[in-house]
Amino acid sequence: MSITEGDKFSYDGDFHVTDLINAINTGIWEYNIITKDVKWSSGFYSILGYDSGDIPNTYDFFFENLLYYEDKPIFQRSLNRHLHDPAETVLIRLLTKRKGYRWFESTVKKWGDKAEPKITGSIVDVHDFKLLELQANRNDFLFKETIKVAKIGGWEIDVKSRTITLSREAYDIFELQDKIKLTIEETISFFEPQYREAMSAAINNIIQYSQPFDLEFLFRTARNNQIWLRERGIAVIDEFGQCITARCIFQNIDYIKKKEMDVQ
Repeated sequence: MSITEGDKFSYDGDFHVTDLINAINTGIWEYNIITKDVKWSSGFYSILGYDSGDIPNTYDFFFENLLYYEDKPIFQRSLNRHLHDPAETVLIRLLTKRKGYRWFESTVKKWGDKAEPKITGSIVDVHDFKLLELQANRNDFLFKETIKVAKIGGWEIDVKSRTITLSREAYDIFELQDKIKLTIEETISFFEPQYREAMSAAINNIIQYSQPFDLEFLFRTARNNQIWLRERGIAVIDEFGQCITARCIFQNIDYIKKKEMDVQ
């Protein structure tokens, strides 16, 4: 596909796809590596909010003035592809006329021949999607940090296999390396002897009868530190009402528990 005069696009002859390109809000550009000539489609201008006379259509202007400085290396690498390499897509930020820098998906493909190699590219505005992704990552980070600060962990029992899986935070509370795998019985053994029977009964009841629990027990870590834990368990049931997974969230409440005891 090449850009011809009047911002027309041709593919295999005279089939024009300008309307299609504009309909999907995509900007197209073409760069002749030998002559340094650059052609921008009308959609390229409009997607950035410019009119054709607002900015010069040169590679130097694009690279120095429109492309965000942190994204220059990754964009430059996408241009340095071999002639027969597949197209490469990268995320870059470009300076728009009225909305500041926005995120765009840039796809680049080198084509032509050695005598006249060219690069054709497209840009698609993905700013809103990128912001949602960044927000999700931020929320995930805040969620993990909140769990860490609150000293909350969890475990999950697969009823069919009778295997237990601990969260990363649970290993921290257990003071165990996360490479160590525990059985249900080994997990229960971390509770002080006077609480093991009650903990075992709570697990059996949630598996057999989907009965939730909310308990406070003394717990001894792998490093022999004694702490108070609050454990809350719920059942995940199938369409027949049978428990298929037992989940438990527990929190280190040692500081709170000892404060309560001091008051009493």
